[in-house]
Amino acid sequence: MDERDGDESTDEEYTYLITLHSNRDKVQRLIDSGAGVNAIDSCSFNQLENVHLLPTSKKIYGYRSTEPLPVVGKFEAEVKSSVTGKSKGTQFCIYHGSDGNQIGCKTAIDLGLLHIINSASTPTVDNIMEGLQRML
Repeated sequence: MDERDGDESTDEEYTYLITLHSNRDKVQRLIDSGAGVNAIDSCSFNQLENVHLLPTSKKIYGYRSTEPLPVVGKFEAEVKSSVTGKSKGTQFCIYHGSDGNQIGCKTAIDLGLLHIINSASTPTVDNIMEGLQRML
């Protein structure tokens, strides 16, 4: 799910336990490194206690979808990772259904659950020639 119609990582999926508000309110989440939004389905939202639904006009789309998901509202919550012990205040969009929950890229990075390392190098002619000489 993303705030726009676009790419979504599906190479690997990891599930971490995220705590919302208290130790009683635990919801399983999928980390999506391509998602720009945190999302929770309405079935999971209804299991949480003391969480107030706020209106939103935000549109979110599933992977390769041209139709937005039926967004019910949003809420703010303090989330804490049981893996890293880090916590963060963040926003979640609630959509109608029971299709699952996700933590977006930024929240996953802030919680220390996801590390993205950008590393790219362009081979030079000298590097290629040196490699070929070693092979001969």
